[in-house]
Amino acid sequence: MSAEPQSKADATAPFGSLLELRRAHSELMRSVRDRAHISELTQRIRDFLARAAATGAVLRASDEREAAQNILDYWNASLLTMRGVDRSSFTTTQLEPVDESLAPDLSNKPNPYTGLSAFDEKSGDQFYGREEAVRILLEKIKRHPIVFIIGPIGSGKSSLVMAGLLPLLAASTGREETAWAILPTVIPGTEPLEALLRALYRSGQRGDRLDFAQWIAEQKSRVKREPDAICDLIDLPTGNRSAILVVDQFEEVFTQCRDPAERDAFVAALVALTQATEVQFKIVLIIREDMAEQSLQLAPIRPFAQDLDARFSPPPPTRGELLQMITLPAKAVGLEFDEGIVDELCKEVLGEVTALPLLQFTLSQLWAAREGNRVTWAVYRQVGRPREALRHTTERVYSSLSPEDQAVAKDIFLKLIAPSASGAGAAVRRRVRRVVLMQLPEPDRVNRVLEQFVEAGLIRLTPGLSADDDRFEIAHEALVANWPLLEEWLREERQKSERKLQVITTVRLWQQSGHKPGYLPFGAALKEAERYVDAAPEVRELVAAGRSRARRLVVYVGVTIVVLLSIIPLGGLIFDQYQKRYVIPAREEAWNAILKSPTASASEKAEAIRGLARNDLSLNLNKLTLDDVAVNGIETQGAKFIEAHLNNVRFERSNLSNAAFSQSAIVGGKFDNTSLELSRFDGAMIADTTFSNAKLYRSIFDRALFCQDVQFSMSDVRSASFRSVTFEGRHVPQFNWTAWWLAVGWSMQQVQSLAAQSSGVNYKDTPAFKSEMQYYEKWLGTVPEPTLARAMALNGKAWALATYGIDLADAERLSQEALTIVRRSAEKPDESGSVAREEANEMDTLAYIQMQTDKMSDALENLKAAVQKVQGHEATFNAVIFRYALAQFAAGQRDEAIRHLALAVDSGKYFPSHEMYLLRQHIRGEFLTNLETLMSKNLPISAPPPATCLANSPG
Repeated sequence: MSAEPQSKADATAPFGSLLELRRAHSELMRSVRDRAHISELTQRIRDFLARAAATGAVLRASDEREAAQNILDYWNASLLTMRGVDRSSFTTTQLEPVDESLAPDLSNKPNPYTGLSAFDEKSGDQFYGREEAVRILLEKIKRHPIVFIIGPIGSGKSSLVMAGLLPLLAASTGREETAWAILPTVIPGTEPLEALLRALYRSGQRGDRLDFAQWIAEQKSRVKREPDAICDLIDLPTGNRSAILVVDQFEEVFTQCRDPAERDAFVAALVALTQATEVQFKIVLIIREDMAEQSLQLAPIRPFAQDLDARFSPPPPTRGELLQMITLPAKAVGLEFDEGIVDELCKEVLGEVTALPLLQFTLSQLWAAREGNRVTWAVYRQVGRPREALRHTTERVYSSLSPEDQAVAKDIFLKLIAPSASGAGAAVRRRVRRVVLMQLPEPDRVNRVLEQFVEAGLIRLTPGLSADDDRFEIAHEALVANWPLLEEWLREERQKSERKLQVITTVRLWQQSGHKPGYLPFGAALKEAERYVDAAPEVRELVAAGRSRARRLVVYVGVTIVVLLSIIPLGGLIFDQYQKRYVIPAREEAWNAILKSPTASASEKAEAIRGLARNDLSLNLNKLTLDDVAVNGIETQGAKFIEAHLNNVRFERSNLSNAAFSQSAIVGGKFDNTSLELSRFDGAMIADTTFSNAKLYRSIFDRALFCQDVQFSMSDVRSASFRSVTFEGRHVPQFNWTAWWLAVGWSMQQVQSLAAQSSGVNYKDTPAFKSEMQYYEKWLGTVPEPTLARAMALNGKAWALATYGIDLADAERLSQEALTIVRRSAEKPDESGSVAREEANEMDTLAYIQMQTDKMSDALENLKAAVQKVQGHEATFNAVIFRYALAQFAAGQRDEAIRHLALAVDSGKYFPSHEMYLLRQHIRGEFLTNLETLMSKNLPISAPPPATCLANSPG
């Protein structure tokens, strides 16, 4: 049957989108290639032009309108050249203006974004942009019985599994031989073994079994005694030969579970499942980064965790992936963005591995505040950037509450989240039943406040079997870092805990002193101790002794008050001198005794380190062993950890400049957001340690041994020395978003190993690069005139771009401008030679850029001129001479190149850094051999590192 003729209305109806228009354009192109009848083709083109022009009414983005008009122009031109077309009366068809009345109605459309909630299996159709990460994860699942997904809060760990991996496995069932049984996700909570049994019960066929509660109780007792018995409880539907069990928030086995026996049985049961004979079980453990090392040391899973290939950390999304995350859900419902907003969103979060919840929350708020089907710049400014949107929302909801309700809100949030014991910043999230929250004062207010925060998407409600069994939790830990008031509440709670710990530490010091009166608290310190008198019997004893001493002091003061009044101006000075001469030395002695004590707890040692740092006392921990000590937010210069053993020690958000970790063994360390400038790690053995956003400028790692899983993320390693370091086996340190080549001393073999890490990374988005660019922009702003100072600023910026290998065309322009200014200055008398030397600097910068852009002959000419200008000052220009030698070698001037190489590098004059990476295609053959020979001669004296990684270092 032939198709009915197209109606006139249909012939002029606009296409629904640019995509539809392009499809019709392609179809029309095929008609031309198929040589359709000329009269029919002419009419089809006219119809197409009419519909395409009408589509302008619904196209708002300028790039889409431009693309549509280009298609119109193509067919206008085609129609004009066809036979039978009257050219004298021909008019070109133009795109129609936007008709706001045609915007789609989105009022009944669901929110295409998830807010602070993680994606789950139900929202898998909204999960975009992580296909490559899901593919890698699936390959690991196939290779390993247990896979560990490790990442910081907000890196998208749970979403990757729930909305990426599990739907993929479910979809593959039926297409492949493997039929996957996907068990309910386990979240450990306070009773992880019970949570596991619930998942097994719900996945099985237990219609004839005992009632749920009785079955759980019986099996829990059994599995706690015999973890292997878990395999007897597998009861999957017929046909499932493979099963996958996901444990989300695995760290709760420490943060929530208080029963070590249940924790051990739970982990042993998970491992036992992988040994089941009837079904091939795969286990996925999702672990928060700051709890990873503690988790991976659990005995049953340690052998599985030692295989690095079994671990996966979700990488930060690329710009292309971010575009998919933002635009594809929007297109699915017809949401549009004003031009530039999507680019702005991408720019705000690019390279930030933890920014995904903030992005989704911002997008969700933009959806709620949209104008019709459009997110305008006015809406974007109202909601705020990803780092502002969450704070704006929390402050708006909180400000709308009455003062009484605000007090209740504080109580609720402190029930739902608690500060970490270490003060490391990652707070402990809790799921709390409504019946527990109703125990707070004024239950009616509690319900009302909960409702408002749930409605705003800031607190998540999980319905229970009854209203009392409803469970509440904060929607995401990102709330803590982005709501200053909540941070302040948690800081207050942490300070209370620290004050309590200080009182307990005072008790230990008093006991260790033999109950000397000088260690007893008095005044405000005694009042503080009285607040914690019920914490332990020893505290009551301390307070009693302190009160007795205070009463004796009252008598003494009464006798001597007249004398004191006569010398009162000296009172403050006497007190200070008393503190310095007696109290602080006594405490220093006690703190050092605690650090050397094999029986002192990790928290006591941490408090001892804080005490020493707080009082500007020297930290000398040479040859000591520290286990599980977390000391955050301290500031001290020149701390010594030489030949120390540091296991799971954390110094985060601290200043440890000029610290010495020489020949130490560092396992499971965290130096995140910490300044370690000018510090020494020479001869150290380092394993499972992170330096995230660390300042390592001019730090020394010479002869260090890097074992597995050492990560430098977003760190500043400029001019740090890595001479003669060793990578044990395949354990190459990971420099995530860190310009590793700005460090000194890499061998060419190490450069080749590290180069792959830089592929596809946009270092323009790293904090170190942005900071350097801001520095030069600020400098340039102060010297607008073409003076020598401006030339130096221009050259400095060009050099920074050149050493990163970024924006080389812009760098060359800046360098040329600087050189022009300097040459004008050179026309004036220059008795000191400073202008000539500055001109040599500018020529060297220009030459370095030219070497990277395959203009080697130009570079050689500039470097030759630069070297001639610094004759007599060669000692300060060894870097220029090195690059000159390399340019000579590339030009075939072998003998001169080798002579200049020795002149630049011999006796440790210059160690190349960024050149080894950015010019590696030219550093080869005899030049490379001579270079590495010269570099090896000039290593600093340092004890050799251990021959292999320590046994207690995994791997």
